[in-house]
Amino acid sequence: MDVGQNQAPNADQLKYWGSDPGRKWVDWQEPLDTAFAGVNAVLLERASPALGERVLEIGCGAGATTFALAERVRPGGHVLAADISSPLLAKARERTPPHLADSIEFIEADAQTYGFQPFSTDLLASRFGVMFFEDPVAAFSNMRRALRQGARMCVAAWAPVELNPWFSIPRDCAIAQLGQAPAASPTAPGPMAFSNEGYVMGILREAGFEKASCDATPVMLQPPGGPEDVARLLCNIGPASRLMLALNGSPEDGEAIGRALQKQMTAFRTGSGGMEIPAVLNIFTARAP
Repeated sequence: MDVGQNQAPNADQLKYWGSDPGRKWVDWQEPLDTAFAGVNAVLLERASPALGERVLEIGCGAGATTFALAERVRPGGHVLAADISSPLLAKARERTPPHLADSIEFIEADAQTYGFQPFSTDLLASRFGVMFFEDPVAAFSNMRRALRQGARMCVAAWAPVELNPWFSIPRDCAIAQLGQAPAASPTAPGPMAFSNEGYVMGILREAGFEKASCDATPVMLQPPGGPEDVARLLCNIGPASRLMLALNGSPEDGEAIGRALQKQMTAFRTGSGGMEIPAVLNIFTARAP
């Protein structure tokens, strides 16, 4: 029996983001928002949301990007913010600033299959929310149908892992302690699935977008605290956490990974005592025909 025929698309992602691993993103929302503030700034600059526009945001998470988009389009504009994770959506609704409440609607939706209102949107935007689809062509085709003629798409994804110590160092520390995880396709749903520019450009063309482009953009991640705080965060979020889950790591393994991470993170301490970790994004832009 083919189990895949008996489950909804993206069922694994729904399970992941709705269970304990997804809830960790709620627990760590504040330091993650701080760390990714520079990513938001880049995305907003490139997306250029304007007064009165209607925005569809995919993978809104706990709402940091949603609120920034809503500030740009109000009054008169609106953000429809979609995510597959009920815990993250609950956090986003809880922390919505009162003055933005009328400009935002949060929906629990799989953007690969959800019936968005056709031709209703001026801007499709996402910060790290579009790399998790089982069928990305189907997902982007579905999202494109929500866009008006000439509407813009601007999404931020991670460039290759080798350019992002935020991922490579926790991965390497976890592998050194636990061993390699089972091999997976580099384009399998996950945070690095859109690191290959050519792969994504093909998806956008097949999904019917025009004038697609990719800009590899450096940005500085500035998580709060010092090396110990960042090590604790990266043990709970990202590749170290995923490897611990996949390989049944013990608490002792977690402690060893944390010590190794803390040592590596000292390289990113600034003269003022803060943390700056260089990163590279893939900013994909396109237009609806």
